[in-house]
Amino acid sequence: MKVNLSNLRMDDLYGIEGQQVTGRQIKDTIMNALNKLSDMGVKDLEDELFNKDGSVNVTKLAKMLEDDARESDANDNVLSGLKTANNKFIMPLSSLSDNKWLESRFISMINKQVIDVHIPGGAFIQRSTLGLEATSTKVVTPNMINDGRVLKSINEEGSMDSVVSINLFKYFIPNYENLTYREARQWLIDHEIIGDKAKANAIGYRIPTQSIASISPLRFVDVFPEIMGDTIMLPEDFTKLTGSDFDIDKLYVARFAYNKNGVKFNKGNSLKYDEVRNSIKNEMLEAYLKVLLTRDNTNSLKLSIDNATENVKEVLRDIEGPSSYHPTPFEVYSPTYQEARKAEYTGGKAGIGPFALNNAHHILT
Repeated sequence: MKVNLSNLRMDDLYGIEGQQVTGRQIKDTIMNALNKLSDMGVKDLEDELFNKDGSVNVTKLAKMLEDDARESDANDNVLSGLKTANNKFIMPLSSLSDNKWLESRFISMINKQVIDVHIPGGAFIQRSTLGLEATSTKVVTPNMINDGRVLKSINEEGSMDSVVSINLFKYFIPNYENLTYREARQWLIDHEIIGDKAKANAIGYRIPTQSIASISPLRFVDVFPEIMGDTIMLPEDFTKLTGSDFDIDKLYVARFAYNKNGVKFNKGNSLKYDEVRNSIKNEMLEAYLKVLLTRDNTNSLKLSIDNATENVKEVLRDIEGPSSYHPTPFEVYSPTYQEARKAEYTGGKAGIGPFALNNAHHILT
């Protein structure tokens, strides 16, 4: 997400016309949200591991470490060293045979509670639009996904249309387990979370996030049934935009948090502790969306990450000139060719990165 704030100009305006804020306000909103979430994480950690008088609750700490040790298949020496009596370790933690595991566990625990931001969403496998977009108005039926219409790369709001599995939303749909797919889908449409009246309510990003073009503001126009698994469908040109394909490529989605009434959590409707936390996350996500929905950023968002590579290839052709090399049939399988490619790609550090993909296809040994 940090890429989203690259080249943020403090005094420029961001967002949709009429709802714009300055870059400085966006920066302050995100930084304040991170600070608040971090403070809440510290409080959660204190409640989990400390007594009211500030002393460590050794019994809780030992139980947590023991559970983690068993999941990690730790040896008996570690497990026996985590035993307690009268809220004290029977033997000092410093005497454990595997101190590295203990240190990594503490670091992981602190990062999870204090540093990491857990926004609703998940990883979704990209699928092609083939077979789901109508080629003629004569074949459109009410039961077609998005009525068979082509997904827009840039809709009237400036976001990207997409279709995602209903798994992304099922956790806050009331009585979901007793609803049919059509009923649950209609609930989402009625609350304008998906459909023609919906607004961008999520961010899709590719890992590795190479540029702002790897991040897209998403408006969900329809949903797939749960039986299709964690699947997402995007406009046809998204493949070119992000340099992805369909070999189980994933798009990571972060969405707004909603209550059981289908209303986005905000400062006005959040009273409970977890609701306040969700409202802070929504503030942060909304600030990110303002950057992505800014009209002046459209060119950057729609510039394929492969453009730079293609430009370099053009320059390389001019430098190298025409080649007189003409490969013979099955040459790639010869020992001489294999040895030459292996030496070329592994003989030195210079240039090994760009050849990583070639390495997978040219060398058999």
